[in-house]
This record gives sequence, structure tokens and C-alpha cells, in this order.
Amino acid sequence: MSSETPLNNSPEQPTTFKERLDQVAREARQPTNGESNTPSLIEKVADYVPGASKLLGTEKNNQEQHEKKPPSKDPAIPPLRPDHDDHIAEFVREQHRSKKPDGSLGA
Repeated sequence: MSSETPLNNSPEQPTTFKERLDQVAREARQPTNGESNTPSLIEKVADYVPGASKLLGTEKNNQEQHEKKPPSKDPAIPPLRPDHDDHIAEFVREQHRSKKPDGSLGA
């Protein structure tokens, strides 16, 4: 009976806590399942700071995002105005009408 090896001491599973931490750290650095779904720290920084993408080398993602936008039909034609734009335009006109001739706002 003394020659039996414990079942939990397999060569694949580390026995000490430090060895388990080391194994988890190695797996985190080199994922075995291919491309990970979680963005890395560099990708997160490049998302929040657009200028950093050139320095960090993640310009591909930004270029892909810009390419996804549909191209405008004709740059000479102004874009269509939204339905609620009339309310905004009237508000701005009213604000300009409320100015006195000397430029100060009327009460």
C-alpha cells in the first residue's frame, strides 16, 4: 500500500499553490483556444485614446471601424434634416430675435 501514488498528484496538475498560480499565469499569457474575446489592455487604451492607436500598433481596428461606415451618396448634396430639426431651428431663431439692437439679451 505504501507504493501507491496519490490520485491528485498527476503530472498535469501542479500540487502547490504557487505552481497552480504559475500555470494559470502561463495560460493567461498564451491562450490555447485561439483568439480571445476579451480585449487586451492595449486595445482598450486605443479605444479611449484615438491617438494612441498609432503608437500602440492597433490601427487596424480603427481602420476597420471607419470602413464599416456606409459611404455618403454625393458629398455635394447636404444630408437630410431630421424631423425634429424644425423645432430646434425655431428655437434658435427665437433666441436671435430676443437680442436688443445693442447685442444684449432682452428680458
